[in-house]
Amino acid sequence: MPHCLLDGLHNLYMGYTVPNDRFASHRRSMPLTTDQVVERLMETVGGQIVACNMVAGIQNGLVDAPWTTEVLAWMGKLGDHQDYATNFLQVLDDLRLRSRPSSHPDIRLRGADAPSPFDVEVSHVLPVRKLWDLMSREDQGRLGRGDLASKWSEAEPPTIDVDRWRHKPTRARLVRVHPQATLGPPHGVVWFTSRAALNASLAAVPLGSHAQRTRDLLGLVHHQEGVTLAAMHFQPPVLSACPSARPTFADAGGDARRFKAWPDDEAARSERRWGRTVDLRALSESAPSVDGCPERVTKSIDRGLPNDATFEFELLGTVDAAADQDDAAFARRLKNGRTAAELGAELRALTQPNADR
Repeated sequence: MPHCLLDGLHNLYMGYTVPNDRFASHRRSMPLTTDQVVERLMETVGGQIVACNMVAGIQNGLVDAPWTTEVLAWMGKLGDHQDYATNFLQVLDDLRLRSRPSSHPDIRLRGADAPSPFDVEVSHVLPVRKLWDLMSREDQGRLGRGDLASKWSEAEPPTIDVDRWRHKPTRARLVRVHPQATLGPPHGVVWFTSRAALNASLAAVPLGSHAQRTRDLLGLVHHQEGVTLAAMHFQPPVLSACPSARPTFADAGGDARRFKAWPDDEAARSERRWGRTVDLRALSESAPSVDGCPERVTKSIDRGLPNDATFEFELLGTVDAAADQDDAAFARRLKNGRTAAELGAELRALTQPNADR
């Protein structure tokens, strides 16, 4: 899961926002046409990854072609700013995060299936320092008496006795969300996986390797060696006010470095409500399937949990090896033999079926 999995967690935890005055100047004279937007996507590895997921989403009924065409048109309208001259994919992030003041539609949770509440226990993975910030002050105080507060809040890497906390009873690891806490960036998304599926994938993994294997299973390519990870586990009623959906290219945004809209395995393809993360280890080994764990997204949760809602936290440990950063290799896998020109032509044909060629 890129950005939770997917990324899109980099932006999720960096708290990325764009000042509104950023767009007050530096306009070019005309918006980009849809053809020009596609051309810009083909110029970079990241753009080709996004285009591959657009094509796969349309072809497999995960997103509607007219809606994808609308997103491309909005990218053209916003992309005429010089601010995007060296990083065109930022326009997709600005659309997703609604950073620019305009009337463009909300592009989150817009897959073919209508958003719905979770019906299984789900997990969200994050660095332990972010977990600490999300806890209620009362629970911080309780855990602080156990000599964790200073260790969780100091600079990375924190020195936490993970093994000691791993064997604590569940009741000792139940905490409340701080009433002022926001999970996710303003107007962004939060990535979740099925706890049962994650546990099953870790069943044969030594405890000391849980953090790294979780990082790989969920495609968290931005979490590198030395980061200590934790999981937040939520029962379905806690998130009842937070509809979720299968993620699309738009939810992943421009930082979709390891997002894959369509799974490799037939069994995963038949489960339409859930996407699949990209298993970084399988990807590095060029395995026939790189499917990881199920994934869904919600809109960022801003004071959206009941006051008495609790979640269980689990300390996973510290990642002990870097993730492969070869974005070009991932793009080649998604292109599956297509050149950039062929991929661009395919995207144009799907989103502009009646255009003259």
